Amino acid sequence: SVAREMRADAGMVENLAVLRCLSRELIDRMRSEVDSCVAAAASVEISRADVQHFTDQVLVFWRAHRHDLLAFAEAARIVFALSPNSASCERVFSLLAVMFGDNQKSALADLLQGSLMLRYNKRPVG
Repeated sequence: SVAREMRADAGMVENLAVLRCLSRELIDRMRSEVDSCVAAAASVEISRADVQHFTDQVLVFWRAHRHDLLAFAEAARIVFALSPNSASCERVFSLLAVMFGDNQKSALADLLQGSLMLRYNKRPVG
């Protein structure tokens, strides 16, 4: 079952604090709901063989439990809205290529890091 796979407990929920999009208050509410979440997921079996079916079943689960697992449902909506892509990394390398040409390859790492941070955050450099 889904509950067996995720082995959810208060410690696992606490580990989600690394996601800056989840507030401390939301993490605390999730910790108080973790037993209810495990109970709700205990009888759920979802196959991962078909991505579309898996996605549909996960959404069905959250639609069915959005009123009794308020904190987990809120966190799920936040996490499902995240776009897993490499656009920010690609932007950094593109900025590096524009800012530092071939004859600046031996520039100090601190200069590279500081200049990149300023440019990435849209602050003027130099």
